Amino acid sequence: MKTAVLITVRSGSTRLPGKALIPIYRDVPLLEHIINRAKRSKLADKIIVCTTILDEDDKISEIAEKCDVLVFRGSVEDKLERWNNAVEKY
Repeated sequence: MKTAVLITVRSGSTRLPGKALIPIYRDVPLLEHIINRAKRSKLADKIIVCTTILDEDDKISEIAEKCDVLVFRGSVEDKLERWNNAVEKY
């Protein structure tokens, strides 16, 4: 059995839009820090950034690809469906 870390992220937050893209330390976006932390896991075989199919989340995909992790783009409304489809794909 494989073990994966799913990082669920989207740009459309209503309380703080784009929070995953905000540089928080050394001009590195929050998402990149989270990915780098997940890469330290000795238990995870895969890291998958799960985001939506919306154009506004293209930057999230770019960051994930830059960090050399998998990306799954899926449902805008149903996070559980997004997770399920990501796991099935990878």
